Amino acid sequence: VVLVCVRGERPALFALPLPNLRVLRMDHETDYPLEVLAANPSLGRLTHLLAHPHAQRPGDDRGYIRLEHLRAICRSPHLPSLRHLRLSLTVFGDDGAEEVVSSGVLKRLNVLELAYGCMRDAGARRLAACPDLKNLTLLDLEANALTEAGVAALEATGVSCRCAAQHGEHPDAIEENGGWLEYLSNGDWE
Repeated sequence: VVLVCVRGERPALFALPLPNLRVLRMDHETDYPLEVLAANPSLGRLTHLLAHPHAQRPGDDRGYIRLEHLRAICRSPHLPSLRHLRLSLTVFGDDGAEEVVSSGVLKRLNVLELAYGCMRDAGARRLAACPDLKNLTLLDLEANALTEAGVAALEATGVSCRCAAQHGEHPDAIEENGGWLEYLSNGDWE
């Protein structure tokens, strides 16, 4: 079963028994109650969780997918079949890399997509140093804040990496930019 979510009561939906759900895709939203999803004990067969938020709206001073969302998914005991995780337009950066590694989620993932984020070289080095990274068939870190050194550290692992179009923004600069980060405007794609 595949479920594509757009506009609606996701918290209530994510709490329902969904034992046959294999793929969940949520795009173009501004609210991602992933902690509700992660707490649902019926999701043992979910293999793909794919989320790409709406572009940052004027007046919104934070990203729509944050560290607490990633942590809930990575540490959920109810997602043992998860193999493909895509969380785009995120604001967790290097802390997200630390969470991915320390949670042990790389032991079961085949694909990790964290494109359009703010990971820097420290996060890339943390991922590259994790022996479980070799389980991935694809690591997508396009449009993050890596330098050539961070990309080289990932490429040296032999894991297939997408690391094009890096930028220099970081959520720490959101105040300096009047509440706006350009990389968070890469939403609303199909």
